[in-house]
Amino acid sequence: MQDCLKRLDNSFSYPQADKQDQFKKSGYIYLPKIGYVKLNAHFRVDPSLVSRINVKFHGGKWYVNLTSEIDEAQYFESLSQIGIDVGLLSFAALPDGTRIENPRNYRKSEQRLAKLQMRLSRKKKGSKN
Repeated sequence: MQDCLKRLDNSFSYPQADKQDQFKKSGYIYLPKIGYVKLNAHFRVDPSLVSRINVKFHGGKWYVNLTSEIDEAQYFESLSQIGIDVGLLSFAALPDGTRIENPRNYRKSEQRLAKLQMRLSRKKKGSKN
């Protein structure tokens, strides 16, 4: 089947995955014409909200993407949020007043590069020096 998919863009989808038949077996997903495939979900999936299933072969492995709709307000309430102010004088200022200084890596490397270029300009072309 891998040879077949190389010619067919390595992916396919089930656009009408609103049936809950695909999630009958715990820890598995049922894909028509393939059968039950082990499911390694990164978070809990509500089968009634899944609207589309995309299957992709990438890097020698099969991946399944589940598309679903969620309530935006409910999702953002569960996240804790902080603000970081990025400025010119300090790299970042955190909400608790902590300041992270700008490392100025470009300026440090610029001075070193200038010294190395001066040393190089003094050398004669073609010499062993």
